[in-house]
Amino acid sequence: MMADYHDPILKELFAEPLMEPADDTFVDEVMTQTRSRMFWLLASLATVALLLVLTAWVFSGPVLQFTKLLTEALTTSLFDVGDGWLAWILLPVNSVAGLLVISAKIARMTWKRIFGFKTLF
Repeated sequence: MMADYHDPILKELFAEPLMEPADDTFVDEVMTQTRSRMFWLLASLATVALLLVLTAWVFSGPVLQFTKLLTEALTTSLFDVGDGWLAWILLPVNSVAGLLVISAKIARMTWKRIFGFKTLF
């Protein structure tokens, strides 16, 4: 079913253009601006990437030293039990890291018990 009323705004929108562009200056200007923006975008990204690489290189030494120190501190044994079968049995819990994990687990279980969550672990 065709409507008899035609909206004038839609007619104007879909009407033929009154005049054709004389030349391609508009397209050339847009392409020039696009190229210059693309150049600045790539230059900015390259600069940011370079700064990130330099920052990572500068801080890699201290981060590596801190990681090594933390690893040595967490793997320190709590009790000297020798090299026998008792050492192998107590190995998972006979370190600072094991003590921290057990403490965190107890704290989590206590938190859940206090606030009403039913759980074993």
